[in-house]
Amino acid sequence: MRGANRGRKFLYARAAALYLGHVALAVPLTEAARALGRDRASARRACAKLEELREAPAYDRALSGLESALVLFCAALPNVEARS
Repeated sequence: MRGANRGRKFLYARAAALYLGHVALAVPLTEAARALGRDRASARRACAKLEELREAPAYDRALSGLESALVLFCAALPNVEARS
């Protein structure tokens, strides 16, 4: 992946991973941040930004779809519990 938008795409992908881990899988924010090489404050800001973006219906639908898919995916794995 090349270009100026590469960094921004990864930024949002990481933010979504933090958010979904915390919201859909009930992973404590500190633990999710540590797993992705971030501190808790950075993770909290990322989650707040995603909550703000969810005000847009299209973005909310997309994130809801990812959340549902993650919950279903984890439900199919042995020894992994997701928030229902």
